[in-house]
Amino acid sequence: MQTHVHGTFHMHECRSQVKKCLTEVKNTISLVARLSRVEEALLEYPSLPDWVVLSSSDSASNADSQV
Repeated sequence: MQTHVHGTFHMHECRSQVKKCLTEVKNTISLVARLSRVEEALLEYPSLPDWVVLSSSDSASNADSQV
């Protein structure tokens, strides 16, 4: 009986962790989409200094180096 209770608790704990991870993934996807829109908006202003607008490849390489 104790094994069943422990297994049920473990499954509940795993589900909780999966939900948290999915929420983080959704938030990350939303953030990337918003950053993409910001980047597109910034590209419409050619008077901005070059360092303000990062290309997608620069952003990706920076993200990779921070992992």
